[in-house]
Amino acid sequence: MAALPGGQVTEFIAWQADIVREYARTDQFVTTCIAYDRPAIADDDLTRRLDVATGNPYYAMQDRLALPASAQQDGGQHWASQDPWTFYRVADRMYSSRQEPFLVTETNAQAIGPSWINQPGYDGQWRQAAWALVARGASMIEYWHWRTLVFGAETYWGCR
Repeated sequence: MAALPGGQVTEFIAWQADIVREYARTDQFVTTCIAYDRPAIADDDLTRRLDVATGNPYYAMQDRLALPASAQQDGGQHWASQDPWTFYRVADRMYSSRQEPFLVTETNAQAIGPSWINQPGYDGQWRQAAWALVARGASMIEYWHWRTLVFGAETYWGCR
C-alpha cells in the first residue's frame, strides 16, 4: 500500500501531539500551525490528531486585496495570498480540515516581506482581513509579531 502524501509529516505531528497530551491539563487543547500552502500535506488527516485546526494565512496588502483582481495578480498562494480569492481559499481550507471553526495563529500585523515588496496596508485593511477570516470560521486571530525585529530575515516585518 502506498503511503499517503505527507504521511511522514502527519505521523511526526501525531507523535508530537501525543507527547504534549501526556503533559497537558484536561482544559488545554493540542494544535500546531499548519502551512496550508505546502503541497503534499493531507491536512484533513493531519488535523484528526489535533484538537483544533490552526493556520497562518499571510496575504499581500494594498491593491492586491482589491476587487476585481488586477491583471498583474497571478492568483497564486505562494507563502502569502496574492489576491482576495486565494485569501478566502486558505481560510476555507482551514475550516474544511476539520469541518469546524479554526484558529489563526499567525497573520500580518503590518507590512510583511523584504523591503522591495513591503507594502503596508491601506487604512482599514487589517480589519477587513480579520472580519473576512471570522466570516470564514476563525474563532481567534493572532498576529506575528508584537514588535519589529532589529535584525534577521524578518527585520522588515512591521508591527502596529
